[in-house]
Amino acid sequence: MATIRQQRISSLLREELDIMIGHELEDPRVSLVTVTDVIVSRDIRNAKIYVHHNDDEVSQKDVLAGLRSAASYLRGEIAVRCGLRMTPELIFYYDETPQKAQRIEQLLRQIAEDRGDVPTTDPSTTSFLEEEVVSTIESNSLLDSNTVVDSNTVVDSNIATESNSTGAVDE
Repeated sequence: MATIRQQRISSLLREELDIMIGHELEDPRVSLVTVTDVIVSRDIRNAKIYVHHNDDEVSQKDVLAGLRSAASYLRGEIAVRCGLRMTPELIFYYDETPQKAQRIEQLLRQIAEDRGDVPTTDPSTTSFLEEEVVSTIESNSLLDSNTVVDSNTVVDSNIATESNSTGAVDE
């Protein structure tokens, strides 16, 4: 289990690396790279950086080579921007999770089509998995009448309620 410090540094590194890779590196191999996850070692000496890219013209190998060549620059910039006592060594890995998730969603759609359970919503606005989650929540009565369900969020519309001194909510 990661410590709070590891989690904070991971979050900070992810934000900074995403900005630096997306806007400051001029290497065409890393033009469309997104940082998906950062895992910092317990001693904060190493950071595993998981990345994904959306460019079919550049191979995974080339993306990783571009990032490895820029690692010393990125590490130096992190040291300046974040003010860490020790800046971790950056080790880049290609994250295939988005492709796996897309494949799973494709298989679930295919199964639903074979069973005749084709979702009624427009697939461009809501994914099949989102539709299934919302329908499961609604069928299990986990949502009350004051809850708004959106394709991206589930929000309670009673946010502006006040609590009394015992912590109970007054409506």
